[in-house]
Amino acid sequence: MTGGGLFAICDERLPLSYSDKLHDRGFSVIRLPASGAHQAIASHTDIILFRHRSTLIGSAEYFSDKESLANKIRAAGFDLRLSDAVIGEKYPRDAIFNALVIGEYLFCRTATVSRDILSYANEAGLKVVNTNQGYPACTVLPIGDRLAITSDKGMAAALESVGITAILTDESEKISLPPYKNGFIGGCAGALGKTLCFIGDPSVLPYFDRLKECINEAGFTYYALGEPNSGLLDLGGIILSDNRGDES
Repeated sequence: MTGGGLFAICDERLPLSYSDKLHDRGFSVIRLPASGAHQAIASHTDIILFRHRSTLIGSAEYFSDKESLANKIRAAGFDLRLSDAVIGEKYPRDAIFNALVIGEYLFCRTATVSRDILSYANEAGLKVVNTNQGYPACTVLPIGDRLAITSDKGMAAALESVGITAILTDESEKISLPPYKNGFIGGCAGALGKTLCFIGDPSVLPYFDRLKECINEAGFTYYALGEPNSGLLDLGGIILSDNRGDES
């Protein structure tokens, strides 16, 4: 996998029918094998990789026997930086790379996030916002730089504290994350430019009408990888990249 193109980095458990739809849109799919986190989230994208623009930060230990995977990610146009931090099985060691950038702000649990992410934030001029939530990237779906959807009250307060409008929703059983009762909206999607890609079908969400309004008001569009009424899968989100030119 070399040269420019469209790329999607995702959990290895992404259904084949979903990756087929990504292929139809021109994406090359890069699947992430399991990390040392517990099984339910072991290959979640937001557990394995922190992303800001074209920079990714992950564990050197995770990639130590995955040279081919690292090469594919770099060939997709990413600056993959490796950290000495090791992903653990249990919280908070499973969340050391789970941090979220919206606009000029980095949201993370500063006590437990990888020090390399905090160092990078300083380098990139990001303003760090401490959160009680250790999985901010999972619990929040950004729609641009000034609007986000979340079911986490603490995250909503953190977002609002820096002027980002937070639409607070209820958790939904329409978001699947076995063996748990439900997953979270941030783990069900990814964005490229002003287009959101949902892992499944968001129309089954009880707050879908409000979600659609937010998408439209922000000037975004969306597409669903799932069949109608299939619900959503929380796979730790999906990292989308356009290496043909400018990318968001």
